Amino acid sequence: MTVETCFIIHNDGIDEARKELYENLSWKLETVSLNSLGVWDNAQGIPHSWCIGNVEETAEHLKNNCDPCFDKPKTMAKTVRDLNLDTIIVVDGKLRRGRENCQLTRWSIDDGCMRALSYALRGYKEIQAYTGSIKS
Repeated sequence: MTVETCFIIHNDGIDEARKELYENLSWKLETVSLNSLGVWDNAQGIPHSWCIGNVEETAEHLKNNCDPCFDKPKTMAKTVRDLNLDTIIVVDGKLRRGRENCQLTRWSIDDGCMRALSYALRGYKEIQAYTGSIKS
């Protein structure tokens, strides 16, 4: 499966800017630590102050705050995991894509913030992800 196909499975298509970005990165499927991933700032309306660190830190905020507006990852954490369909897409954190006002992380999630948070809420420490690195 290509990265673009993986993205389209979870979305209604792919915009030209994202497609161009994906074509200009080197991709690998690998195991990635959740504490090396950053979610998009304000992902699904989650407060900025909860999103500035890594996935595990953001999940901790979700776990400790009872607000039904932010229950999507908690609900997803109760569903069956599908290793093929749930693959997260991450890009080199130096791109700061979607995390311009957040702490630098090794990887920035480009697709799958809620899925990554649901894994963290389940207790996972690592996930499979397509990693897009800046070509040298």
